[in-house]
Amino acid sequence: MESSVPTPRLTGVLAFWHLSAHGGFGKIFVPATKEMFFIYRRLIVSGLPIPGSVVVFTPIPTPEGRMLREAGEAAIDNTKLVRTLDVPCFKEGAR
Repeated sequence: MESSVPTPRLTGVLAFWHLSAHGGFGKIFVPATKEMFFIYRRLIVSGLPIPGSVVVFTPIPTPEGRMLREAGEAAIDNTKLVRTLDVPCFKEGAR
């Protein structure tokens, strides 16, 4: 049974983007919670994936075998670019 409570949307900054044959992928950093989320090009509903852009998205549960939660229904605002961002160093296996 699915919950009738909608998942809250989060706001973060696109910290990294890698172009690929399938459109690309990247990472979004949410300063308020210090969490990192993985994003695929196919999950972006508007905007261009430019690092430093503000992204509003719906968190998706972590897929089995992966470390990071994913960002879905991502709307990127390319009019607001973050010029500096203090992203903590994430080590593989650390949470």
